[in-house]
Parts: sequence; structure tokens; C-alpha cells
Amino acid sequence: MLTPDQALQKIFLHAKALRLEQLDIREANGRVLAADVQAADDLPRFDNSAMDGFALRAGDIRGASKKHPVSLRLIGEIQAGSSFRKKLPSQCAVRISTGAPMPPGADAVVMQEYCAVRGAMVMICGTEPKGANVRFRGEEIRKGRIALRRGTRLNPGSIAWLATMGIRKVSVFRRPRVGLLRTGNEVVEPGRFPRPDQVRDAHGLSLSLALREMGIDLKIEPIVRDNSPAIRRAFSKLMACRDVVLTTGGISVGKHDFFHEAARRIGVRRIFHKISQKPGKPMVFGKKSAKLWFGLPGNPVSSLFCFYHYVRPALLKMTGRSNFLPQWFEAISSIPVRRNPRRTEFMRGRLDRGRVVFARNQGSHCLGSFSDANVLVRINPTGRGRRVSCLFL
Repeated sequence: MLTPDQALQKIFLHAKALRLEQLDIREANGRVLAADVQAADDLPRFDNSAMDGFALRAGDIRGASKKHPVSLRLIGEIQAGSSFRKKLPSQCAVRISTGAPMPPGADAVVMQEYCAVRGAMVMICGTEPKGANVRFRGEEIRKGRIALRRGTRLNPGSIAWLATMGIRKVSVFRRPRVGLLRTGNEVVEPGRFPRPDQVRDAHGLSLSLALREMGIDLKIEPIVRDNSPAIRRAFSKLMACRDVVLTTGGISVGKHDFFHEAARRIGVRRIFHKISQKPGKPMVFGKKSAKLWFGLPGNPVSSLFCFYHYVRPALLKMTGRSNFLPQWFEAISSIPVRRNPRRTEFMRGRLDRGRVVFARNQGSHCLGSFSDANVLVRINPTGRGRRVSCLFL
């Protein structure tokens, strides 16, 4: 039986980044760049003022102070969006707004707090070196330089930055299309009143919210009853139109666990079945051409755990993310840790000031353990003391 790490490695071997598409930058938030992006312009595009104040020649105000202000002739004003075309003469200054282009000949800006206007003159009450309070053309990036690298996940700030340098379209990885198929005679939609022998569906809500949080294109099929032909038809339909299919239940070895036979009949090759872990031991992973199947356990905690530990990293890799690996970190358990030498155990807990408090009910049917949890806690078969590994939810 595979260990959790071995199972992840097998999944990553088959989870490939999807094809590329060109998007307008306004539609690219959250997407991952499929190619380096070069600056189409210098940033800033021109020398400009970083402050409201007065543009001048730094050499004209040497020694200026409150006690010994320097008087310069005020010959104009430059607002943002306008310019001053003639060269600034010596012993002169121009009032300037933040973001306005520097007048030719000026090499510094003095903040207006250190200046006082007296008619046609401005009194400068402090000195500034050459280049003070000036944003120089290209100081952030030069035209043709790489602005963002392949694998970067775009966000509002990075998209705005691309817009300021004239980038209108970017090449990104396509997001995976995911299908969710829920099964079970005992399962009803949350809005319906269950019979005494039925339960309300949790998979559809928990998994769909987790997928939509990632911005995934999701198709959810109606709940399919434990009927072999019906499961096979619904499974085949989703495998034909989705990049990844998640199924819940029907993967153990019971009389009504139909997915193994359904997968064989529709041409899905099983890569592995069962992982030495608790919860989620029965999980199945398979493939048909480039399309992936994750057979998640029927218990709601098990399926949600398997999503976070296996499905989510695979989907991140398929979107082109370079940092798709789960980011485990070490913490200290608040209680002694029992280790099972035959399997890895995962629990729900809350991390507070570097210490982990475990949820009270850890059963694979106890969804309440997720309600206050902020970490998954990994209890390795080999380990020492109270040190455990954690993964933020």
C-alpha cells in the first residue's frame, strides 16, 4: 500500500499543466502566466515629481535653511497631466504636483512644507541634493526587461502594473474543468427532508465551495443512486467533458461499490487504490488519456481531507502554479502524540501560538471537527515527542 507521499508523487506524475490561452488582462486575475512578460514601456515613462512642491536646480539652494532661506523666482506651475516645455533657468523654480513631469533643467524637488511663496518669489527654507523627490524614467523597469516570470499567479496589483506599461493581453494556463459526481441511496440534497434512513449531502457543498474558492470551472451532476448502469453512464459523461472528475463513495469493496467496475468499463486506468492513512484509506486515483479521476471516500471528512491533501495540489499544478506542493510546517502538540507504526494519521486541529489543540471528535463522519479547525495535523508513523506537521486549511 502506498504512503501519502508516494501517492502524491504518482498523482503529480500525471497532473500536467493544461494548454495555453490568451486573455485580456482584465479577465486574467488569479490566472498563472504561461510565458514571461516583457515590459512594453519604461516605468516611470518620464521623470516626474514624487511630491507636491517646487522643482528647481539643487545647486541653487545650497545652504538654504529656516534662518537663511534662499529666494528663487517662481516662473510657472506644472500639474499632473501637463508639462513645462522650456528649460528651467538658474535661480528659478516651478510649482509642481505629485506625478507631474519634471521641467527640463530641474534636478530636484523641495516639498512645499519647506517653502513659502511671496508674490513672484518662493522662499526655500531647506536644502535637497540632486535627484531628491524625483522618480526617474525607467527606475522601476526598462522597456524590454522581464516584468513577470512564467508561473507567476496574477493578482490585482500585478495586473495593474502590466496595464501601466502597456500590456493588454497575456498568455496563461487554462484552468482545469472539474466534474463532481455524488452517489449513494442514502444521500439527499441539503434542501430536501431526508427519510429516517437517509443523510443530507455534505460532499456537494464542501467540495464545491473549496473548488470555487480556487476559481475552478465546476460541473456538479445530480446525486446518482447505487445502480451500476446509472453510475457508469454519469461517470462516462463527466469523463468525456471534464479534465478532472471527482466522485464520492462507491470505491471500497462492498457489494454496492460500483466505481471500480465502471472505471474499467469506460476505459479509466487505475493508477492506485488505497493509501496507508487515516482517514481516506480507500481513495482511488485513475486516468483516461490526459483526464484524471479522483475516487474520494464516502465519509465527508475523508473526502474533504483527500481534497486538501491530494486534489487541490494536483489542480494547482494543472493551472501552471510552480508552488503547488502542500506547505507543511512543524508545530508542537498540546498533548502527547500517539503514533501508529503502520500508517500516517491526519487530524483536524487549531494552531494557536505555535501549539496545536486537536478537535474533540476526529471520526471520519464528524464534520464538526472542521468548524473550528485551521490546520490539518499529520501524525507520522516515525516521529518523536510532541512534534507534528501542520498544513493550513
